[in-house]
Amino acid sequence: MVKKLNSFEHYANKYSENIASTGKAGAMKDVRKIINRPTDGLLAYFGKHEISKITRNDMHDFLTFLNGRRDKPLAASTQKKQCIMLRNVLGIALDDGVINVQPPMPKIGTENKPRASFTDREYMSFMRTLRQSMASGDVVKGAAVTHEWEAVFLPFDTTLNFFWCRLRCQIQNRRRCWLKLRPECSEKTIWLPYTVA
Repeated sequence: MVKKLNSFEHYANKYSENIASTGKAGAMKDVRKIINRPTDGLLAYFGKHEISKITRNDMHDFLTFLNGRRDKPLAASTQKKQCIMLRNVLGIALDDGVINVQPPMPKIGTENKPRASFTDREYMSFMRTLRQSMASGDVVKGAAVTHEWEAVFLPFDTTLNFFWCRLRCQIQNRRRCWLKLRPECSEKTIWLPYTVA
């Protein structure tokens, strides 16, 4: 029989209380979704386990259990969230001196999924359609298709009909600048952020 003070449940509840005291709604949502999920949350799976006996294999078994309950396996990012939340609970036990070291997390491979992009032909067709929409005065979700839309989709090395001005740079971990775009045929100005290497 596991003593209640050494159980995963005790430290999961302690972690939940810590998060609740910060008042961060997003963090509490994650706690409810990952820890307190009734059928396959961390608490349902590890609740009565002695926290010092949880190993990397147990974590791997938990992820296998989660994937087995679904038609499609969880995305790598979702599996990592599960492991991070488990690690956070184990961190409370580590702070209390119940465990000496956290077990390493299982390796979760990430699939390289490059973002979709247009071919040159598709891009030219898209821009042609956009210009036709501007000329005919189309409205999309209540917003008129105007020349500002064209500025958003032009490549940064294109200077067609636009004046580009760097307004200001802020130095944080990298230089972030704002570009001021003003189409020649309009009085309106739009601002776009970009990063300087």
